[in-house]
Amino acid sequence: MNQETKIKLSRIEKFTEKHNLDGLFLADRANISWLTAGKDTHVELIEKTGSAKLVILPEEGNFIFTDNIEAPRLKSEEFFGQDFEFITSKWYQGSTELNNFISDYKLGADLYHPGTRYIPEKIASLRFQLTDGEKNRLRALGSESSKIITRLCQQDIAKCQAENQVAGLVAREFLAAGIKPAVILIGSDERIYNYRHPIPTDKKINKYLMVVVCAEKHGFIVSLTRKVHFGPLPQELQEKLEAVRKIELAFWRKTRPGVKINEVFKNGREAYAEFGYEKEWENHHQGGPTGYKTRDFLATPEITAEVKNNQVFAWNPSLTGVKTEDTILVADDEIEIITEDSDWPLTQVEYNNLTFPRPEIMIK
Repeated sequence: MNQETKIKLSRIEKFTEKHNLDGLFLADRANISWLTAGKDTHVELIEKTGSAKLVILPEEGNFIFTDNIEAPRLKSEEFFGQDFEFITSKWYQGSTELNNFISDYKLGADLYHPGTRYIPEKIASLRFQLTDGEKNRLRALGSESSKIITRLCQQDIAKCQAENQVAGLVAREFLAAGIKPAVILIGSDERIYNYRHPIPTDKKINKYLMVVVCAEKHGFIVSLTRKVHFGPLPQELQEKLEAVRKIELAFWRKTRPGVKINEVFKNGREAYAEFGYEKEWENHHQGGPTGYKTRDFLATPEITAEVKNNQVFAWNPSLTGVKTEDTILVADDEIEIITEDSDWPLTQVEYNNLTFPRPEIMIK
């Protein structure tokens, strides 16, 4: 068993002792990928559960429940050499063997299952502080994802293409790199102004394009937004871009270990008002902590959870017609932009003594 999984099993052991549990029942793909250093149990991308369920009993062992369809691949391609005991049922037998097994234990669960204690938010908190190995995988995914988007926008995306064509290009490039596009939003022209989540359509690009991607590999997800304009950028867009990037830095400035999420949110909300857009934050969520989910939860004025050291965030403030979004890692008192690509046009943006290179709207 690798050292990363050992560290996480130790966290689970302390967690179960604290909550008076015998162990954990894990069915959420995000939690399984987290525990197993990026192993993948998916069959259907749209499902939060995969082809296996894990029972972790600190005093007895670690068990994988699956069926005879999935067991051979999981054993040879995902869990090879890992210290997990497989309990395999026929595909038509359902959960009978799992139910019999867990009936003797007091388990916390990330998915509702009879006989368990449903505590998904508490279990999710085990993921929030990244190990060194996780940080390296996250950096690799962020770098590759941002470079793919830069290359597509520079070379392949053209005026008069349909939004669905652009989505197809994005999906093709990510899948060819072994990266699953968990979210692809493509909006052009007036649709960027009208909708915060523009699902791609057959509409053709005239002058303005927004590409939003949440990309997943080894369980990790990074998020980024990039924009392209064909021809000179209107002054209104440039002014909004300058404002929204400073609002983003207001969120970043407070995203520090020990600071409550609602305090971070308050700082960003005040920046909206400072730049003359007091109510715009109400039109779209502002993001929040991420890592193994597109967002572990959305930040709101009521969330009092604290920022953890070595935690991942993706803030995405927006004004009508513009949005900024990158994935960042908060380590000690430093912010590292995970999805930055130096080949994308960047500008140094300063707000309240905080300065970072932030993406421009690419002009073609």
